[in-house]
Amino acid sequence: MVETTYLPVMCNHCDDAPCMRYAGDAIRKRDDGIVIIDPEKARGRKDILGSCPYRAIVWNEEQQVPQTWIFDAHLLDQGWQRPRCQQSCPTEVFEAVKLDDAAMERMAATEGLKVQKPELGTKPRVWYRGLERWETCFIGGSVSADIADAVECLEGAEVTLSQGGKVLTTTVTDGFGDFRFDNLAGDGGMYRVEVAHAHGSVWRDCVLSESVYLGELRLTRLAETKEETAKARPGIAHLVEGAGGGAADSRGAPMLDSDNCRSDMTHRRTSRQESRETNVARILSAAETLCAIYGSGKTNVCDIATYLKMSPANVYRFFPSKLAIYDGLVARVLEDNFPVMQPDSGRFTSAETLREFMLGLHRRVLALMRDEEKIFELLTVADDERWPAFAAHAKRVVNVVAELVEEGVRAQEFRQQDSLRAAECLCASTAALWEPKAIQNLHLRRSLITPEDLISFSVEALRNGPFQCRR
Repeated sequence: MVETTYLPVMCNHCDDAPCMRYAGDAIRKRDDGIVIIDPEKARGRKDILGSCPYRAIVWNEEQQVPQTWIFDAHLLDQGWQRPRCQQSCPTEVFEAVKLDDAAMERMAATEGLKVQKPELGTKPRVWYRGLERWETCFIGGSVSADIADAVECLEGAEVTLSQGGKVLTTTVTDGFGDFRFDNLAGDGGMYRVEVAHAHGSVWRDCVLSESVYLGELRLTRLAETKEETAKARPGIAHLVEGAGGGAADSRGAPMLDSDNCRSDMTHRRTSRQESRETNVARILSAAETLCAIYGSGKTNVCDIATYLKMSPANVYRFFPSKLAIYDGLVARVLEDNFPVMQPDSGRFTSAETLREFMLGLHRRVLALMRDEEKIFELLTVADDERWPAFAAHAKRVVNVVAELVEEGVRAQEFRQQDSLRAAECLCASTAALWEPKAIQNLHLRRSLITPEDLISFSVEALRNGPFQCRR
């Protein structure tokens, strides 16, 4: 099951454009609504790239200017009736219209058009058809069964999707045994897929952060008679019958050696756990290798599976999605490169220890940005989108700082205050030292403020600053 969805990323020519508020007179909006970046006033302003929440501004390294799609304003000014993209597209996927707001709203309602990220309130002027294919997720799979000594794709099997014990919807498999459930929220929710047919049944659980293909679901048919059970699993039948001279209780029921049985089951669980951990580590290592070469955006689950010489379905046994793989990779990179350990505060004052701890984090981020560009880009995305692994890392940093603040309060080096709240304030004010996205922006701006200045200013506020941290 293969599906590719493309989303053209372009300037949305917003009526309330964040880039205009950020860049000042370097960006303006014409009377016809087209947003223009002034190449002279914006020269050298690479920091403008981060002001667009749609990531539609790119950097021209040769000209040293930020650029975006200007709706082919130069061609429209020459008398063109349509932008070049609309004229050149053979499938006519682009359409430029000039309507007032009321007419545009009616058109959007009639044709099911949507804008990107409406919650931002930027009032974008670019509308999309079928945007739900990009913004929502699907769960799919392929059902098969053993029929006449052959594995066959199973048509007509009933597939049920449920969440929290509540049935959401049902469907049936097609002639290839495939099924899919569309328009699902990729919010990390747990879903259960159950398949039922005369040839058997099967179920799978999955966490949906991005679209998931469950792979092949082979139906298992339950034994209908004791004879079938005995033929398939003679050891179990032997116990059920109470035969073979085994121990039995006063009612003649068979008894098991519980100690040996428990030991055997524990050994099997341990072996399975070790095997799982080994495979998870292999997948993460492969993802890290490919990501370091090609970047996370150009590395998918199939690439990782090919690198490991296994099927994508096997990768999905251990990770429900590509996002889950990269979240696991981020967790490993953070653990390897940013061990959040409290420095030895016995030899130094609390202020000195705190200052060295934050500067140590800063140095590690700079080293990763310098030596592992693609991995650093992945961390930047994880920071920007607040993936679980990075959120956990940020929480660990705050907790360490809170412990150091508490030590300073006890030693009367810092004033009396809520140590956790103070730590949250300090970490937020020094984000440019240790959060990848913030440090990237600081580096691009080439600020005259040194890391030592920033952390010293923040630490001094703990000692005698005028503000009070309140919850």
